[in-house]
Amino acid sequence: MANLQNSVDVDVRRRAWDVRKQICMRNPRGKPTF
Repeated sequence: MANLQNSVDVDVRRRAWDVRKQICMRNPRGKPTF
């Protein structure tokens, strides 16, 4: 179960990173929002 939980955590982190990149691209001034 630990392995499964770890892979799920990695997937969540990847999704969070994608969201952060999208927010950064939408930011017109280009300053980091995180």
